[in-house]
Amino acid sequence: MDMYHTCPTCSNIIITDKKYPTQICDECWYLTLNKNGRDIYFANKGINGGFLSMVGENVGEEHQCFINGIECYAQEGEYGGIIIQSLNNGQLDIN
Repeated sequence: MDMYHTCPTCSNIIITDKKYPTQICDECWYLTLNKNGRDIYFANKGINGGFLSMVGENVGEEHQCFINGIECYAQEGEYGGIIIQSLNNGQLDIN
C-alpha cells in the first residue's frame, strides 16, 4: 500500500519514499534557485551516476537550493537519479 505526503514546497500530494521523506514533487523540480536567486539545475555526471549542479554555464557540486523560499538539498539518489528534499522539518537523510 502506497503512503503519501504533502510536497514541502507546494503542498501537492505525492507518494512517499521512506528513504526520502521530505522529497519534493515533480512540478517543483523546475523551480530551483541558488542562494543568489539564479536558476540551478541538478544531474548525474554520467551513466554511472555522480552528482553535479549547473548555474548558467558553470558546472559545480552545489547541493543547496531554494524552492518557493524553502531551503532544500539536492543529492544523488541511492539507486541513481537526483533527489531534492526540503531541509525545513529536520527529517532529512543526506547520507
